[in-house]
Amino acid sequence: MGFLKLNIDGAVSLESLKGGIGGILRDLEGLTLMQFSTACGVVPATLAELLADKEGILKTINLPTDLSVRIIMESDCKSVEDWLTKSSNPPVAFAPMVMELTKIIESKGMIFRLIPRECNSRVDALAKSGIG
Repeated sequence: MGFLKLNIDGAVSLESLKGGIGGILRDLEGLTLMQFSTACGVVPATLAELLADKEGILKTINLPTDLSVRIIMESDCKSVEDWLTKSSNPPVAFAPMVMELTKIIESKGMIFRLIPRECNSRVDALAKSGIG
């Protein structure tokens, strides 16, 4: 069984409060298979992170890949990681999206890992460029 790695990140400007999201999907050799960077409007930072997860998950599951490939998701946001791994409950406003993503993660056998912010710098740059 092979693996693909999806790194995702959300960012919010402290000045404008506008958010951006970004993500990169790579194979085991580090080859970029897909990446994205887009704006997500005026949102709290945790919602930007959650929207990045949603966009990355939906783009990844719609790619034509071998069904035996598992996805490792990596993010530097502890709160969202806790929500998606059911370690803690999300705020009520985010609960429907968290439930939707959790179902997809479980059905696809995805693995979610928390990583240090320093290891997510390339995706952070994509998220910040999405702010505009």
